[in-house]
Amino acid sequence: MKQNAEKQIRWFAVAAVVLLAFQGVAHADTFGNILFIGDSITEGNATRTAGDGNYSWRYQFWKSLVANGDSYQFVGSRTANENGSTTYPTYDSQTFPNRHEAKWGTTSLERMNWLSSHWGDLNRDGSNYAADTAFLFVGGNATPTSGLSASTRDQIIGELGTMVDSMQAANANVNVYLLGIIPRYLTDTNADGFKDTPDARNPDYATINTAMVGFQTSKTTANSTVTYVDLYNNIEPTMLYDGTHTNA
Repeated sequence: MKQNAEKQIRWFAVAAVVLLAFQGVAHADTFGNILFIGDSITEGNATRTAGDGNYSWRYQFWKSLVANGDSYQFVGSRTANENGSTTYPTYDSQTFPNRHEAKWGTTSLERMNWLSSHWGDLNRDGSNYAADTAFLFVGGNATPTSGLSASTRDQIIGELGTMVDSMQAANANVNVYLLGIIPRYLTDTNADGFKDTPDARNPDYATINTAMVGFQTSKTTANSTVTYVDLYNNIEPTMLYDGTHTNA
């Protein structure tokens, strides 16, 4: 009974993360081409237990699109997950389109370089698949783990800004959602199965997130809206199966 209750709590935690990703997203019948740019949290791990780290939050997000009857198309050159391809349950008789630009262990620099040189990967069969709606969720894989220098923080902020610029250059009407870097946790001091000692980089993540808040003003144009989604202040250790990755 206790294990079932704990599993249920973890499922509610996943739902909370997904709803936060939807924060500020006004359903407008169509989202067009949706691009997910991220690291392991967005990619998902095929070897994890079903629904416990292998789906990624993208699956829950997709179910919301289906439930709302929204028009969309997922774009990206990647069609699998870490360690293989996750088997996703169908929803409302529809199949999850596992297409994205998320990669396990990737840094903001690596994703920035991909965007600046591989837009062609989003053009298949002569069609333009540039993003109309983009979710950017990177920056957490920075080193050293003992804490980031001011120059490293500034570099990540600059890379995030460059990615927004690249997407707007490809489509002046793109709407970009910047998902805040989430806090990480280390050892399990409460012996409850969840790590709870804050990572030394958490204050650095908060600083980077503050800069992303500023992008809402500095990067938003007459045709392209940039929105910051605050995950940092809404994540608890019980939402992370290993202190880093969400339970989706």
